[in-house]
Amino acid sequence: MKCVDTSMGFTPLAGIMMGTRSGDVDPSIIPYIMEKEGKNASEVIDDLNKNSGVYGMSEYSHDLRDIVLKCEEGDPKAILARDKYVQRIVDYIAQYYVLLEGCDLIVFTAGVGENNTAIREVICKKLACLGVDLDLEKNKIRGEVAEISSDKSKIVVYTMPTNEELMIARDTLNLID
Repeated sequence: MKCVDTSMGFTPLAGIMMGTRSGDVDPSIIPYIMEKEGKNASEVIDDLNKNSGVYGMSEYSHDLRDIVLKCEEGDPKAILARDKYVQRIVDYIAQYYVLLEGCDLIVFTAGVGENNTAIREVICKKLACLGVDLDLEKNKIRGEVAEISSDKSKIVVYTMPTNEELMIARDTLNLID
């Protein structure tokens, strides 16, 4: 196995927007916000890390479970935050699809990927043009390694739990050995 690309940059601030992180932004936003809000660069970076992303767009929560509930109530800011979050993930998958000249497998992981069936469903619907077909019954699974694509899907889709703390501990042990 070899890494071909990653959605992260110099810091986790780059890439896909997250609960509180902005993800990719035009760097010119930093001096603009500094001038408009009277903040220094450090304060703007702090805002991009802690007050942006899903939280900043929804003005409600960084937790996508909360956002999905608000979307069901028709909250326009929650819908915007969800749609932007989903679109950024779809954009990266499409980008990697082209880079790799195809795709055999998509794996949803971490908190949202493991547990948020609604977000997985919306992402997979947007990827239908690539041949992704989600089995809605299988997609009800949470927190388990499981195939959630239908038999007619051209790309197999899985959900897989992570254990980041265990990986960090293993990597640390390898470094000190």
